[in-house]
Amino acid sequence: MSTAAPNPIEKRLERMVEQWDAFISDPEPRLLCWQGTAEELRMVEVFEQAESLETSETPEMFFRLDAAFSDPKTHGFALVQEIEAQYQEVKAGVEADRIKAAESVEDDSVKPEDKAALQNEMEAYAGMEFDWMCPQALPDESDRKYLVRVAESFLAHHSQGFQHVVFLLTPVDVADGDAWQRWLFHLVEKDTLPEGVRVVVVDSLQSPTLDWLAATGSSKLGFVPLNLDMKGAAQEAAEAVEGEGPGDEFRKLFTAMTAAAGEGDLPKTQALGDKALALTQAQNWPQLEFGVWLALSAAYFGKQQGEKAYRGYVEAEKSALKLKTSEGNDMAESAEKFQVQARFGQAAVMVEQERWAEAALLYEETAPIAESAGDALMLLECWRMAAYGYERTKQWPKALEGGRKAVAVGEGMKPEERKHSTLAYAGEGLLRVARPDDAYYLGYQIDDKMRELLGPDWRERAKG
Repeated sequence: MSTAAPNPIEKRLERMVEQWDAFISDPEPRLLCWQGTAEELRMVEVFEQAESLETSETPEMFFRLDAAFSDPKTHGFALVQEIEAQYQEVKAGVEADRIKAAESVEDDSVKPEDKAALQNEMEAYAGMEFDWMCPQALPDESDRKYLVRVAESFLAHHSQGFQHVVFLLTPVDVADGDAWQRWLFHLVEKDTLPEGVRVVVVDSLQSPTLDWLAATGSSKLGFVPLNLDMKGAAQEAAEAVEGEGPGDEFRKLFTAMTAAAGEGDLPKTQALGDKALALTQAQNWPQLEFGVWLALSAAYFGKQQGEKAYRGYVEAEKSALKLKTSEGNDMAESAEKFQVQARFGQAAVMVEQERWAEAALLYEETAPIAESAGDALMLLECWRMAAYGYERTKQWPKALEGGRKAVAVGEGMKPEERKHSTLAYAGEGLLRVARPDDAYYLGYQIDDKMRELLGPDWRERAKG
C-alpha cells in the first residue's frame, strides 16, 4: 500500500469527502448545494467521477444529469430519460468488465497486477445483477413524483449494492431561474424524497443563482461553501516539487507560472514563462514548450491582449510541428492534436476581433488535421465554426456546406460523445443559413435529423 503523502488536489478531494460524509450521514437534508468559485465548482465534477469509480468505497450510485430546464412540468421526465440511458451504459460496462476479467484468468499474457485489478472490479459488483427496469410513468403522474418513484424503484432493486442514489443536477441551460428554484424546493419539500435519495446542485459564491432557495431556511436543504483554496493548491504543488534537475526546475516554473496566471498577475506570468521557454528550448522539449506557449497565450487572451495571444498561439503551433518531426519522441503522435489546439487559439483571437473571413478559412483548413488526428470532437468544431464564420460573412453556400459536414461528423459519433459535443449548435446554424426558397423543407429535414441524433429537446441544448 502506498504511503505517499496526498497531493494538493487529493487533499482538497479529502475535504470534499468530509463535507459529503457529513451530509449523507444526516437523515434530515435531501439536497446539498455546494457553493464556491468557478475553480472550486469544477472540483465537484472531479469528486463525482472519483465516487463513481468501481474502487470507490462510498455506497452511493451517482447520476450526473444535465438536461436543460425549460418546462417545470416536464423536467422530471427528461431526467428519468437520462437516468435510464446512463444505467444502460453502466450495465454494458460492467458486463464487458466481467467478460474481460473471466478471460484474463486463463490468459498467461496478462500481467498478474492487471489480473488483480480486473478481479477487484469483478468483486466490486459481486452478487449485483444490473437488470433493473425503469418503471413507466402513470397517467396524470407529475414529473417530480415520477422521478421520486423511479429513484425508489432503483434503490429497492439495488438495495444490497447501494445505500443511496444521488442525482447531481447540472442543467446545460436554465430558461427561468425562479422556476428552477421552485422546482427544486417542491422536489425536496412536497414530493417526499426518501432518505436514500439525495440531490446535489452547485452555485457560484460570486454570482449566486439559488439565493431564494437558500433564504427559505428549509431543513431539507444544505448549503455548504467548498472553501478549497484552489489558488493555494497551485502554489502547494510548486513548493512540493523536489530535486535539482532540469525536469524538476521546469515543473517548479510551470506550476508557479500557472498560479500567477490564475491570480491575474500578467508580468509575473510572462517572466516565469520566459524562463520556462528558455529551459524547454535548451533541453529540446517541444511538447513542454508547446504547453508553455499555450498557457501564456491563454493568459494574454484573458487580459484582452489579442495580438500577443495570437503570436503565442502561432509559436505554440511551431512547437507542435517540431514535435511532429522529432525523432525518438513518444509523444509525436499527439502533435496533430496539439497543432489543432494551437490553431483553435489563433481562430479564437480572430473571432474575438470579428475577423470572420480569416477565422472561417483557418477552421476549414484545420479540419483535415483534426481528421488525421482522429479527434471527432475537434473535427466537428472545425466545420461548425467554419460554417459560422461563413455565415457571418454571408457566404451562404459555404456556410451550408460546413454545417452539413459538422452534422455528418456528429452522426458518426457514439451517443455519449455526441451528447457532450457542440452538435446542437451546428444544427441551429444549419437552420439559420437555409436559403429562403428551401428553408421550409430543409428545416424539417434538419430538425428530423437532429431529433434522431440528440433527442426531441435538441434545441434546448443549443441555448446553453
